[in-house]
Amino acid sequence: MAAKIGFSAATSTENLYPSGTSISASPFSGSIKNILVALDLSGPSAPHIQTAIRFANMLHANLFVAHIFEYADAGIVEGMIGVRQEAKRRLDNIVERILRRGIVAQSVIRYGAAAPTILKVIKDKKIDLAILGTRNKARMERFVLGSVAEAVFRRAPCPMLTIGPKANLDQRVHTQSPVVFATDLNTRLFHAIRYAALLSKGFGAPLHCIQVLPHSIDTHGLPIISAIMTGALKNLLEENGLDERCVCSNVYGNKVSESIVEYAKERKAELIVLGIQRTSALASHLPPHITYEVVAGASCPVLTVSL
Repeated sequence: MAAKIGFSAATSTENLYPSGTSISASPFSGSIKNILVALDLSGPSAPHIQTAIRFANMLHANLFVAHIFEYADAGIVEGMIGVRQEAKRRLDNIVERILRRGIVAQSVIRYGAAAPTILKVIKDKKIDLAILGTRNKARMERFVLGSVAEAVFRRAPCPMLTIGPKANLDQRVHTQSPVVFATDLNTRLFHAIRYAALLSKGFGAPLHCIQVLPHSIDTHGLPIISAIMTGALKNLLEENGLDERCVCSNVYGNKVSESIVEYAKERKAELIVLGIQRTSALASHLPPHITYEVVAGASCPVLTVSL
């Protein structure tokens, strides 16, 4: 997603996206049956567990509660035996509480580097949604900007729900708190809106589709550009049968991440949904600093869907 957007001499949305542009060929499965919540156990885990329980209840999904020891020999080194036992005890207690809520759940403990180990758990357990998060900003920066993000965000075969350090999971008390889908009209990534639509329906929440345009378009009075961009977004929604379920808005700002975060905060959003490209570098559709800034600054969880 970029704040600078170039235009040709287009005068209608057909020049931007011709009729027939569709996301029907996307890998959207239509259901989420298995959810993974990965805990670092470095601090309070209740917000992440409550989020996982909420999603599992809403989607009637199974829940896997995991902890990854980033030490290859953590299971055999004498000094780590006690740590391992404590982690297992904590996970088993969490799973027991979840089971009492009527949700099918199990604990998972693995050893190794975080990224490949998380990906292996996702594959082995056939995970449809992975939930990760930390209240520690330094850990969040390492996760989102480091190699874990490269491997997990871009290579995970399922959507990733990240709970950042500023997420206020108690703020969404209004039935009109929306699910916010932020897009730059990249049709290849537009399939992410299907997850946004699924979750907004589950929450009973409105679905808002926003695109960030440069401040200059608003301040210099260029309504034709705003109208074209809004029309392009509505055209994509209409082609995929989502137009009646979605509120379309242009958001103006010179910093994409701040505009997305502020829009969601003002509306006490349930969730922000972003589409990202599955590439070998984090610098394509959604640059790493934007991903980090949205996740680290958002007052709600952020769902990333890669393709």
